[in-house]
Amino acid sequence: MTLPAWGEMSDTDRAAAVAFAWHCRHRGARHALEHAPCRYIDAQALQDLDVTAAGLHALLVCGPLEELIRRIGKPEYDRIYNLALPRPTC
Repeated sequence: MTLPAWGEMSDTDRAAAVAFAWHCRHRGARHALEHAPCRYIDAQALQDLDVTAAGLHALLVCGPLEELIRRIGKPEYDRIYNLALPRPTC
C-alpha cells in the first residue's frame, strides 16, 4: 500500500499530521500518542492506519516543524495548524 505524501494529502489530513507533530515536539511522542493521536479523516489509506503507524506517517510527511515551515511558508503552516484547532460549539 502506498501512503499519500504531503503534496497528495487534503488540508484536513495535513492538519491532523501537523497537530500530531506539534504535540510530539512540545509534549513528547508518548504524550502525543496517548492524548493527541493522529486521526486522519479524508484518505482511506490513512484512516486504515493504527494510531502508531498514523503518528509515524505524520512525522515523516511533516519532518521537523522548522523545516516544514521553511518548506511551505509560515502563513501556510499557520493556516493548516489552525484547521486542527477545536472549534467552539455554541
